[in-house]
Amino acid sequence: MNVTATLFGQMITFIVFVWFVKAYLWEPLTDAMESRTKKITDGLVAAEQGQKKIEQATIEFSTRIDEAKTKASGIITDAESKSKYSRRGKSVGKRRSKENCKNIISTT
Repeated sequence: MNVTATLFGQMITFIVFVWFVKAYLWEPLTDAMESRTKKITDGLVAAEQGQKKIEQATIEFSTRIDEAKTKASGIITDAESKSKYSRRGKSVGKRRSKENCKNIISTT
């Protein structure tokens, strides 16, 4: 077998193979890689937006919790002050009713 004929045959086979890959395989492969790159980029952008939303929600949560604690503290303080006031009023009322009873008993 002649080396020149074998080499010539391999060159023709290689050229046909390169043409086939370029004509039928290269475009779909590059399109698939580009679409995958786009999906990955979109996913990273969405992840960053999600992270920002989580940070904003955490800040909003903290402010609402602080507001609720402040409001609850105010409500508790008001309730305690009203409770002290009503206790004083009841004790004054009891004293008056005792005095009224004594007056009624002494007048009869």
